[in-house]
Amino acid sequence: MPYQSGIKWIGEIPNDWEIKRIKHIATLNGRIGWQGLTSEEYCDDGAYLITGVDFSNGGIDWNSCVHVSFDRWREAKEIQIQNGDLLITKDGTVGKVAIVEGLNQECSLNSGVLRILTKEKYNRHFLYYVLLSDVFLEWFTDRNAGNSTIIHLYQNDFNNFAYAVPPLKEQFLIAKHLDSECENIDRIIKETEKQIEILKQYKKSLITETVTKGLDRNAETKECGIIWIGSIPKHWEVKKIKYVANVYTGNSISDDEKELYLDEENARPYISSKDVSADCNCIDYENGMYIKFNDTTFKVAKKGSSVICIEGGSAGKKIGFLDRDVCFVNKLCCLESFSKVEPKFLNYYIQTQSFQEEFFSHIAGLIGGVSQSILKNFAFILPPLAVQRIIVDVLDKKCKEIETVVTDKLAILDNLNKYKKSFIYEFVTGKKRINKVGNA
Repeated sequence: MPYQSGIKWIGEIPNDWEIKRIKHIATLNGRIGWQGLTSEEYCDDGAYLITGVDFSNGGIDWNSCVHVSFDRWREAKEIQIQNGDLLITKDGTVGKVAIVEGLNQECSLNSGVLRILTKEKYNRHFLYYVLLSDVFLEWFTDRNAGNSTIIHLYQNDFNNFAYAVPPLKEQFLIAKHLDSECENIDRIIKETEKQIEILKQYKKSLITETVTKGLDRNAETKECGIIWIGSIPKHWEVKKIKYVANVYTGNSISDDEKELYLDEENARPYISSKDVSADCNCIDYENGMYIKFNDTTFKVAKKGSSVICIEGGSAGKKIGFLDRDVCFVNKLCCLESFSKVEPKFLNYYIQTQSFQEEFFSHIAGLIGGVSQSILKNFAFILPPLAVQRIIVDVLDKKCKEIETVVTDKLAILDNLNKYKKSFIYEFVTGKKRINKVGNA
């Protein structure tokens, strides 16, 4: 007979299962503060250093890993990583998990990742699936309820994470069953992701070709002198962005000040880079932050302007077109077109591969950015205003068709991921069992 676990997000568990805290079944190790590792020490050779961005599909993408000296690797024995190790991120996107495979040299961790070493009677692979499930997510959400500061998985808190543990043989059977079933789900997920990426690349290619070459493929052309643009229609011009648009960044609000900007009455939305989609050129204005109309300390980006993230991991990737006036964070840059430029044409231009190549040729550091002063001097292809408007009309129609398909695919992807989480949850909480011959 099942019995109540005493944990609301687990509920009933089989009578031969136990609730265990992770501190009783595993050892947690991470890089501690006094070791003082900084990004300046990253190098091209040496030991691998796993960071949160290297987690990929339940494993580690070794091609994305940076390196540190072997002296740095030697100084922290408890995080000298081996194949089969279970890892979890505690900063950034908290709760990404991976089992290390394919490691062929020395490897360590940065401060944002924890190593989980399970004791003899506890299966590491089973715990991996527990951490992928809503058992961990619900615990973490409950633990951080009401916390508006930067979210972090503290090791002392994680020590008290509790989950349902079946007998060891059943842990192995569940992990093996989930490996098989999740492989099938992951195959569909990867195929859907591939289809979405193909559609995105097609959209970018369509925009690039149309904005820089025009609609008349037989038009006489000329070399524009810019390597990532090449030839353009003969009667088009090349300008610097500062001559076709007003370019400026916004103002930031500290975490301590956020509670002062929650009243939406007589106020404009305040947007940050997280509110700008990297998928559909759209903006979420409903994040709950507002700036009063009479507050002149904040810059205003006007309706019809474009915004682009110029700093951090999303630099150059998040681009939006404003359908209303907003105030905005300083990691975003506003481009407000002058009269000789159709606003939407400018927006399409900064989505082109040509603009992206110029942007990333200037980007600084591992997660750096491009300053507004540099952005102002980027190239801009300027057709006659009437041609711009025709191009915008054509692209609006074609891009909407592509974006509709992408939105449908993203919904499918979201449902697949939810189904996978639900499927895992059923088995790691004992709602579904594995019988003696290993079948569900």
